[in-house]
Amino acid sequence: MPFLKHDFASAVRKAVEDGMTVLAGSQCPYEGSNLSVYETGLLALRGGVLQAYDMTAEAAVTKLMWVLGQTEKPEEIRDYFQTNLVREVTIPQGD
Repeated sequence: MPFLKHDFASAVRKAVEDGMTVLAGSQCPYEGSNLSVYETGLLALRGGVLQAYDMTAEAAVTKLMWVLGQTEKPEEIRDYFQTNLVREVTIPQGD
């Protein structure tokens, strides 16, 4: 299965390089997701994926739509998304 994992990572990296914002979250109702603890998650992060951390899917999509309305610059999108604006997300220290 390594081929599939690397093929996915390549596709994500290409999408990010092409200017697409890619967001990864979890369907876990508690604790959220930490992509940095999984090999595939690390590949996604290295490819430029944004983490949803402990946001619900609705909160993540709403925040992303708001952020995309503020800027088209990838670095600003990342900064906005990794900022707790209205207590919608818990950003782990060190990320």
